[in-house]
Amino acid sequence: MTTVRRHWAKRLLRGVGWTVLGLVAVLVSAVLAIWLWVRTTPPRLEGQLALPGLSAPVEVLRDGEGVPHIFAASLEDAWTALGYLHAQDRLFQMEMGRRIARGRLAELIGSGGVGFDRQMRTFGLPALAEASLSALDPETRRALDAYAAGVNGWLTNRTGWLPPEYYLLWFDPEPWTPVDSLLWGRTMALLLSGGARQEAAEARLAARLDDATRRLITLDDRDPPSIGPAGSANLLPSPAPNGTLAPTTVATLMERTLTALPSWVGTVMASNAWALAGGRTATGAPILVNDPHLGLSAPGVWYLARIVTPTRELVGATAPGVPLHVLGHNGRIAWGLTTTGADTQDLVIERETRPGFYATEAGEAPMQTRTERIAVRFGEPVEHVVRATRHGPVVSDLPGQADAPDGHVVALQATALAPIDRTPDAMRRILMADRWEEVAAALPLYHAPVQNLFVADRTTIALTMPGRIPIRGAGNGTQPQEGWTGAATWRGFVDADALPRQVNPGSGSVWNGNNRLVGPDYPHLITARWSDPYRGRRIREMLADTSPYTLDRAEREVTDVRSPLADAVLDSLLASPPGTHALTNEARAILARWDRRMTRDQAAPLIFAAWLRSLNQRVFQDLLGEAATEFGGGGRMAVLVQLLQPGSSCAACREAIGPALDTALTDLEKRAGKSISAWRWGAHHVAAMEHPALGRLPVLNRLARIVVETPGWDDTVNRGQTPFRGPSSAMPFAHVHGAGFRAIYDLADLSRSRLMVATGQSGHPWSPHWSDVSQRWADGQHRTLTGSRESLLATGARRLNLTPRP
Repeated sequence: MTTVRRHWAKRLLRGVGWTVLGLVAVLVSAVLAIWLWVRTTPPRLEGQLALPGLSAPVEVLRDGEGVPHIFAASLEDAWTALGYLHAQDRLFQMEMGRRIARGRLAELIGSGGVGFDRQMRTFGLPALAEASLSALDPETRRALDAYAAGVNGWLTNRTGWLPPEYYLLWFDPEPWTPVDSLLWGRTMALLLSGGARQEAAEARLAARLDDATRRLITLDDRDPPSIGPAGSANLLPSPAPNGTLAPTTVATLMERTLTALPSWVGTVMASNAWALAGGRTATGAPILVNDPHLGLSAPGVWYLARIVTPTRELVGATAPGVPLHVLGHNGRIAWGLTTTGADTQDLVIERETRPGFYATEAGEAPMQTRTERIAVRFGEPVEHVVRATRHGPVVSDLPGQADAPDGHVVALQATALAPIDRTPDAMRRILMADRWEEVAAALPLYHAPVQNLFVADRTTIALTMPGRIPIRGAGNGTQPQEGWTGAATWRGFVDADALPRQVNPGSGSVWNGNNRLVGPDYPHLITARWSDPYRGRRIREMLADTSPYTLDRAEREVTDVRSPLADAVLDSLLASPPGTHALTNEARAILARWDRRMTRDQAAPLIFAAWLRSLNQRVFQDLLGEAATEFGGGGRMAVLVQLLQPGSSCAACREAIGPALDTALTDLEKRAGKSISAWRWGAHHVAAMEHPALGRLPVLNRLARIVVETPGWDDTVNRGQTPFRGPSSAMPFAHVHGAGFRAIYDLADLSRSRLMVATGQSGHPWSPHWSDVSQRWADGQHRTLTGSRESLLATGARRLNLTPRP
């Protein structure tokens, strides 16, 4: 019997060994094949190609960083060329963008994508984009058509292989359409708008709070707004909904809603911008600074491009999938954006009267329904029934839970889901504007997302807030409303002329860092959840220096890493009784002599961030218990600072300061070692920008990620946001969100404007332009984007001639 067992054991081990060897061979072969595919896909940068859709030849000169300078006889031809170039460099990024918006991930990844596809199909973005397309100006439609022709020209006339992701997932790209381009704007409108997630979370929080605690965590924001007179505003959190439903029923509905909504909807994001009038600059002409903040990834959101025609020059950041420059200058004006965080999403609780019907103030009404068929790779198609009321799609429906609690469901009312959106018309007209007045005339067409728009021409600086702001009835928009009373139904939108605006103010500057835009006297609700005031406060402090403003100073200030949060709270922390950890005295001494700059080579930023992280968890857990996770969004850090001040009514919060440092130091010992002298902020504050597909594969994931140490933190102008609140995050100080694009525009000579993006131009990890600028971005450097044909060629630019295809 022993001999038999040995015999079968040997055969089993031999079989396992061959299986392992076989798997290794398959993996090596796959990696080798992928490597070969990748090596064959870099775009053609030189020579001559015939491209359908062109009316005249186009010359594309790529400079040393792969940035295209497009010389064309018309803008339509230039947009065709841009579509071709975007497809060359970023086709898979474009592919994923449209598949996400259309809810078609399961076709590629199987059943794991069905849940996300259900969420996106509920919004019905393709049908909304189709409706908007038919309402756009003929000129805007021509731009979209020209761009699509360029993308499809690359698909049908490419000389190499597709990007490697298509072979990994084994599918072919479909032709590009103008609707695919419009879907980018619809997706961004959902991302950059506020309301729904905050309302749901705060309704759950309100069900667990007493009035005393709610008052304790209400922020008294006394920082001046960007526009209008100063005045304090009490922010966060909303009280329990004032309706007929019990708070516990509302909380259950909101929990269901939070599960059903995509996690990124209503994320809001961030940005900085400011402009100085000519009277305050060294050249006598305005300077405009802008750095929009989004999640960091590889490739990045933005793609630099320059277009030159006989009548127009467009320079700045484009988004792969879209023909129009989103940010930049046109040789006459410059423009930039910051996120307002406007509340343009409301959750409406609907009462079902019987199957297929819901209650209104005038009686019952039928629900609209449609059935979406979701194709699933390696599986059977899944049918998803979408229901909608007059307010919008029902977002509380979950698979397998057809019966809503107490016969109620939740609908999403959102400007991003309006049938007609003419924002592309507004953006195209801004590109064509020669002065501020022409920009202002285009803004009534700007619908979503609501943004703070900064504009400068040779004589004017302006800050305005275009977009649809709902006019609400009795419902104030800060909490879920009952739909059957009529109070939740929007009455229209605030007239464009009544939206906040500031033109050539006496101070000679306009500014915003996602702080409050207006004071409490503004008659319409923009939001009750403004972001923390710290970046706006620091911008305002820097602009208080009235010495002549220069490009060099602008470059220093847009990369400024002074922590206004440290200025606000560190003295209070150090004045508290020390803890008991062995490193406490050394850590406190380091912080006492710290210059309060979040630089990479210091230990103090790491200690400070860890201390605040520990306090954030400890204080809100003690105050709110399990409800602590519901209290978030804009204002949370400012509330924490308020609670830690010597005059705070929360004695327990102050008592937590010493123990929180003990906890932080214990955690840092595990992460960084026992010696504080070896601790460095940069070693932990790392931007690790991942490829969405290749980043998930062994071996290739290391080659397909961009890793750089960065300065800054959540509160600094040079923003380096971290996953701060996660209690057990493996990388709690990683840089996950920040300025993927920075720009400094010189209206005295726009060719001197300075720009930078976080990742290279290419979406191909083996391209020399995959990450060639990332270290310079992290170091706060910039480049210009200018030059004649002759000067570009003289400095080594590579020339590709695109000719009309007969």
